[in-house]
Amino acid sequence: MHTRVLIISMLLGLWAPTVAAQEVARCEYWIDDDYANRTVTGPQGNKVSLGIPLDGHAPGLHFFNFRAIADNGEAGNLMRTLFYLPEAPADGGVAYAESWFDDDYASRKFFKSDEHPVLSFDVSGLMPGLHFFNLHAVTKGNGQGNLFRTLFYLPEPEHTDIAGYEYWLDNDTANSVKADCGGSTLCLTVDVGGLAAGGHTFNFRAKNSFGQWGPTFTETFVMEELTGIDGIIADGKPFDVYNLAGMLVVKNATASDLKRLPSSIYIIGGRKVLVGSD
Repeated sequence: MHTRVLIISMLLGLWAPTVAAQEVARCEYWIDDDYANRTVTGPQGNKVSLGIPLDGHAPGLHFFNFRAIADNGEAGNLMRTLFYLPEAPADGGVAYAESWFDDDYASRKFFKSDEHPVLSFDVSGLMPGLHFFNLHAVTKGNGQGNLFRTLFYLPEPEHTDIAGYEYWLDNDTANSVKADCGGSTLCLTVDVGGLAAGGHTFNFRAKNSFGQWGPTFTETFVMEELTGIDGIIADGKPFDVYNLAGMLVVKNATASDLKRLPSSIYIIGGRKVLVGSD
């Protein structure tokens, strides 16, 4: 035989008498308007946790009433909350309970009827935003009890979630390059050998572990045919070469150093230029 119990836990400070100098001497609670049969209990520090048997109450809507009483007899604020008592199962009792997120009933979790678990679920596979947690009991006759459904919110992760990226040149999305990756730092070497001289765009976007793509980052650059160091710097002095991420590639480079670099876009003298081997 299963005893149905209403579980209540609350902080006494929210319902204590308003006179700060008074201490809570006792608490009292009752169901619906049956104040004459109220239950009186002593305080339990700053909070009270109650387990109230409900087997003597009819199925349907009920009110739970609670208040704290000071040592001078002053009553605190009345807490009144509505709850629903369902019909007792008539086909052999509860066999198990099952729970699931949102509408993903196919991935539901099961709990035996003799278990009283503190439910803990892995929500790492859920996207940030609003979700539903669903729970109901199943009787031994395979009947389903009332559905309990509550809303909860998952915030955005504190750290950037990057699972992959994609990039393409100009408007050539058909030949974009896609790859999986992790972490928050990425250094790319892009083959631009097939581009004509002139202005171009480099386009990049990243996706998270849920497959959602972020905004597209677009950077313009100029393709220049380099016939010598004079095409970059006029005074012939050594210069530094950086990649598009701003990382130093070659310090105090010369024309011969440029010829040994992989074909790619570099920043030289504050300009984005193509450097290619002869």
